[in-house]
Amino acid sequence: MHFGFIAALFVFVVAVDLLVLRRFLPLLALRGTLQKVGTNAIQRQPDAIHLQAADISAWPEAQGALDLAAPLLGEGFQEAGIFTVPELPGVVLQLLAQPIESMYAAIYEHPKAGRWLELTTRYPDGSYASFSTLRPTGLKPRPGCMSFREPGAAPAGLYKKALSHRPKSTPQPASVSGAVSDFEAGYASDIAWRKAQGVTSEEVAEVYRRRVA
Repeated sequence: MHFGFIAALFVFVVAVDLLVLRRFLPLLALRGTLQKVGTNAIQRQPDAIHLQAADISAWPEAQGALDLAAPLLGEGFQEAGIFTVPELPGVVLQLLAQPIESMYAAIYEHPKAGRWLELTTRYPDGSYASFSTLRPTGLKPRPGCMSFREPGAAPAGLYKKALSHRPKSTPQPASVSGAVSDFEAGYASDIAWRKAQGVTSEEVAEVYRRRVA
């Protein structure tokens, strides 16, 4: 439930930076700066985030979030809270946990990416399987991790797909009480890996192509 979040943050920083650069550089010169732009964009993301409890008034448009959460509550998910992120002004998210199936759900609101749903199952080896309604960004997932995208998918349908397509090995537990700490730890782990790994010029080019398409 954090890969899509990090990817969304990255995409909009890269897109803005490249749109600015294209005003001043010919395309050939721009191609030589792609990796540098990608590295700069990912390094600008916070190393850690801290969720701050909020209420339904934090949503710019609450009904849309309620419409995503309601079908999941009918599938055994439990509400784990609505939060803002002080390190990322304008971001609102809601966490839900399905303890029986060891799955988390996150409903995000990003000032530019809009609203999307992401379902995540975590595994003891640090890998995860993520199923999201966020459109593909062009940024590759962490090796050994699954990232499935289906923009516009209905919450219940995406949940059934996650259950049938995620790895069958024993997952890490998911709980209401552990949702915040698991989310914060997952973000920190993923952003640390991404900053150490870097971003390829091919990924940045694909991010830009998808953004301006």
